[in-house]
Amino acid sequence: MNLFKRSIISIIKNWLKALIFLGLVSLLGMILASVIIINQGINQTAEHIRLSVPMVVTARIDETAALQYHTPEEIWSGNRPFESITIEIVEEIGRLSYVRGFDYSIGWSANSYFEEYVPEVEEGLEHLRENRISSIGQWDMRFFWLQGVSRPNLIYTEAGHFNLIAGREFTESEINSPNNDLPTPVLIPNSIAQLNDLSVGSVFNLYGGRSEILESAVIPEGGITGFEWEEVWTHPYVASIEEIHPFEVIGIVELNFNPARNEEEFFLQLVTHNSFFIPNWKTEEISLSAVEGLNEIYATFNLDDVAFMSDLYVFWILDDPLYLNAFTEAAEELLPEFYRIEGFPYIFDPLEAAMGTLGSIMNQAFIFVTIAGLIVLSLLILLYLRDRRHELGIYLALGEKKSKIVFQILIEVMLVAGIGMVVANASGNIIASNISQRLLIQEITDGWSVSAQHGMGSGIPSRLEFVGLVRDLSGDELVELFDTSFDVQTIVIFYAAGLTTIMLSTIVPTVYIIKLSPKEILTQSKIG
Repeated sequence: MNLFKRSIISIIKNWLKALIFLGLVSLLGMILASVIIINQGINQTAEHIRLSVPMVVTARIDETAALQYHTPEEIWSGNRPFESITIEIVEEIGRLSYVRGFDYSIGWSANSYFEEYVPEVEEGLEHLRENRISSIGQWDMRFFWLQGVSRPNLIYTEAGHFNLIAGREFTESEINSPNNDLPTPVLIPNSIAQLNDLSVGSVFNLYGGRSEILESAVIPEGGITGFEWEEVWTHPYVASIEEIHPFEVIGIVELNFNPARNEEEFFLQLVTHNSFFIPNWKTEEISLSAVEGLNEIYATFNLDDVAFMSDLYVFWILDDPLYLNAFTEAAEELLPEFYRIEGFPYIFDPLEAAMGTLGSIMNQAFIFVTIAGLIVLSLLILLYLRDRRHELGIYLALGEKKSKIVFQILIEVMLVAGIGMVVANASGNIIASNISQRLLIQEITDGWSVSAQHGMGSGIPSRLEFVGLVRDLSGDELVELFDTSFDVQTIVIFYAAGLTTIMLSTIVPTVYIIKLSPKEILTQSKIG
């Protein structure tokens, strides 16, 4: 009779002890599986969250460094005494291996008779909405933002901040081939679409001003000097002529914002909700039209100032937020003097803290469960073999090799344990999913809420905040991203750890018994 058959017969003969052993292995395995699954779930969830909130970065002038050599007027004029960032530099940085995509945007504004969307706020901030709604009622026309785009796909949709819910995004020709014979294509937020009964295919007008010199103006040779910037459009020599700009809705995007938690966040959401996304060429056209007559009036004004006045924003999306430091180092070597990279890595601080805390707990639990399993299973197997000492003595007396006896015991234990591990695998996954989800979501949500307010309300909003490219995840989104699903790595770790523990637990008492001679085993009433 071979060892395998003999092992099967032995299990059937001692079915009650095998059932007890199966139950204990299933219980310990379930705990071990839960620990491993939670630990793997933490790692998988961390990666999913990290990659679901792509790192969007921009470049801006380090005013503190620049002020050591230049005046504020020099820094923020169209005739800077140092090199400004160019589209060529933006594209060169965009070719770095860390970058998934990039965009640059020329911002401006326009007026409309549309209803303005007022963002939702958390409890206690209702006065922000009430004040805004009250002020809107005083205007016939309302102020809207124009955000230019340089490529067919919005950086917002690629970064996961917007969802395209109707229509399409831009085509290459719409972005790169200006055509004023047709209405300009535009993407609008769903908030504006719902308020103003707009849909894909709707055509509407936005209104901008064009500055012209009055015929009665007497302008000195060389132009007017000594003016203040806020007086540019109100000078008596300047007439503002209304221009009509037709647009056609090609797509509608849904914005993903939680209720505003402070005044700065309310304003930032107000800007994004009331923005129209159009090709850069159209934004530049509207801005140039607004100021092209001014350089004939003011001695120190020229069209280069439009680069500052129209707010050239640049954005890069990183493949992974972990690339931020390496990208920053590489990009700042290509940027002009006084420019630096700006990102918001702080939003991942609570994630790292939560992962570290729970990971540490799970590692300790893994060590504890493994040691406890070794002790408990060793004692159980020792008692199991003690009841079979006469059987083992007979095998040895008949000349059976000790190695075969050890191997038979291992087969018996591993057959029963294998069934227990399968049961533990399934039940451990259910338990782990429920327990770890509550622990992890609570841990991250608490920290995320605190961290998300770290950047907001702490001063002047950054460019990324202003255009709506900084956001935090809601609790519901965290639940969706939480992942305790089995993968190959989880299964391998579970079975490797479980079977190794069982094998070690089996070898120790087996070796102890087979050290005795057949005569001692058969004549002793007890072991020891």
